[in-house]
Amino acid sequence: MKPQFYQCRSISDGLAAFLVDNSKRSLWGYVDPHGNVAIPPSFEWAGDFSEGVATASVNKQIVFIDHAGKILFKKEPMRIPGTWQGGPVDLRFSGNLMAFPDPLTGKFGYIDRSGQFLIPPQFDAAYPFHDGLARIAAASRFGYIDSKGAFVIQPVFKKATDFHEGFAAAVQESRGQTVVGFIDNTGQFRISSPFDPSEVYNIMNGNYDNEVSKFNSFAKSETFPWILLLQDDGNPASPSRFVEGLAVVRNVPIDPSQCCTYAFLDRNGKRGIPGNFADAEPFSEGLAITDKGYINTAGQLVIPISRVGNGPLRLHEFKHGLARVEFTASWFPDSNDPWGYINRDGKLVWESH
Repeated sequence: MKPQFYQCRSISDGLAAFLVDNSKRSLWGYVDPHGNVAIPPSFEWAGDFSEGVATASVNKQIVFIDHAGKILFKKEPMRIPGTWQGGPVDLRFSGNLMAFPDPLTGKFGYIDRSGQFLIPPQFDAAYPFHDGLARIAAASRFGYIDSKGAFVIQPVFKKATDFHEGFAAAVQESRGQTVVGFIDNTGQFRISSPFDPSEVYNIMNGNYDNEVSKFNSFAKSETFPWILLLQDDGNPASPSRFVEGLAVVRNVPIDPSQCCTYAFLDRNGKRGIPGNFADAEPFSEGLAITDKGYINTAGQLVIPISRVGNGPLRLHEFKHGLARVEFTASWFPDSNDPWGYINRDGKLVWESH
């Protein structure tokens, strides 16, 4: 089947949002994994489904819909998708709660499945629950709350990510020292990067005389020089989260003239998969995207697809056995570029054109 959609996102909770564009109006709808229209295009904007509910926009008002497209409830108008410090507002249910801003104060709280605030708006930013904890921001620091809104980990981190498999990437500054690595659900660092940001800056600028002893120590151990790259909103540049016991980190080159590469870290802070990659993303459904294609947790190349050279591909993670791929002539994709979905054998199941 070859549906003619203008755009189509990755599958989430069994459905993928798609866009149709004509001379009069652009509208969003939802398609199933087989390319069949599940919810006809009738929304000005549409978010991903999670726990059976998706957010969408009708007449510039946020509505919450089910898998049949039925409107469950509505909320006050707001900018969609909205941002905080450059990061998107993640409007999806997790643990039957959704982070949502108060249109009057701009503060974030958590609404239940009836649209009522169960956790009152009080945070500068809030994110979905993972592993029973939700990341929030207060006074330019990140912390974590439980489903009752009580702090489990106080907001002391300059940067932080959501929890996955018991760990979250974080950066903490205290008493003139910076710690970068992964914390557990008590807020304690369990895996720390051997380099802090100032050392990384020195290394990348060729001034690594003071750090040479650390490099020498790596030759005698099972660890390797790695760092996290996090954006101002706390999200990693390439998400460093544990999935199936492995997390993507950046490998620091001993030779400053070389480019940083990516590697997979295990839960003991050691290299989880042999070798380095020019590009890598977290695992999903047993496969991870690299510059060579999709690999399994043993590091074996399962679906060899190049992301470089003439006609590069933009790959997306597998969901429900399918992965979205974009066929583009440059690293700056256009909405008119052809795209499609491949299965776990690497075969194109259906495509846009």
